[in-house]
Amino acid sequence: MVVARRWTCCLLLLLAAPAGAAGLAGQAGTFTYALELKGAFAGWLTAADPGGIGRTVSSDTFQAAGPVRARAIVVELTGQPSPAVAAWLSDWVAGRAGKMSGALLLVSEVSPVVHARLAFFNAQLTAVTLSRVDVAAGREHVTLRLELLPETTRLEFPAAGPPLTAPRPALAWSAANFSLAVDGLAPGPSTVRSFGPISCTSPPPTSAAGAASGKRPACALVEVAIPWLAADPWFAWADAALWNGHAVPATARLTLLAPDQRQPLLTVVLSGGLLMDFVPAFPKPGEGLQALVKAQVHFDLAAFQFGGEGGKDGLPQPAVPAPLLLPGRKG
Repeated sequence: MVVARRWTCCLLLLLAAPAGAAGLAGQAGTFTYALELKGAFAGWLTAADPGGIGRTVSSDTFQAAGPVRARAIVVELTGQPSPAVAAWLSDWVAGRAGKMSGALLLVSEVSPVVHARLAFFNAQLTAVTLSRVDVAAGREHVTLRLELLPETTRLEFPAAGPPLTAPRPALAWSAANFSLAVDGLAPGPSTVRSFGPISCTSPPPTSAAGAASGKRPACALVEVAIPWLAADPWFAWADAALWNGHAVPATARLTLLAPDQRQPLLTVVLSGGLLMDFVPAFPKPGEGLQALVKAQVHFDLAAFQFGGEGGKDGLPQPAVPAPLLLPGRKG
């Protein structure tokens, strides 16, 4: 699914409710997005996809069949979320998040007034993805992508109201400013070239009422790229976990940092890490030692910690054992 970053012609809105959408004429390309949860403002978004709503059509009779269903709503942010979003995300990681109602807001960038409101009801948080970090990312930002599956939606064109004056996040997450600790194997950004994305999905709720399943999200393999000269601990992990068949679980802590490289903005705690795939990637002729060793690791998602709260709530902290070395290699 491609997330729309601007509704340049507002075609979806015009088709859905032409009378209410008339007020959008002349505003093409001037919109941004915000999220509302439980009737309260819940933060600005950098991108959004309103999903849609439809009915299953029989391929044999071409007649509508089955109930009308809403498709997933996708929202993206690149900085500190609101307390409501952070709390919902924390409950989701712990397997105790129920369904929630709210709205996706279409807001003018010229004057921050809500022009359209896509209300959603009893939405389940179904998937969360944190985009890849990379020391060579330049000015790219890390994106936190949330997929919400509502039971139904309703498009509204509210009467003119007061502008949204809520402040935006002061600092965006830079994809190049991060630190990574994996049980002492990767103590800093100079050791790992890239890490991620971290992509996790949740099991369905245990009842139609939206009771939480009690199960933590399941995560896809995380890809890691390590410079050859910094890969000794990763060679040792592969030697133990893959070549010798010994399970060596690890805990990881990925921290997104402010431009000063000191202030933590977001920390993702990953537990139960198992090395699943490893590619030594010998340097090619003439390449020197600039080759990248590639690894794929399966992690369980343990926590999202926003701001400076990392390490203050008793969540797993990566151990720092002595570096593991393969026989014949020197540290």
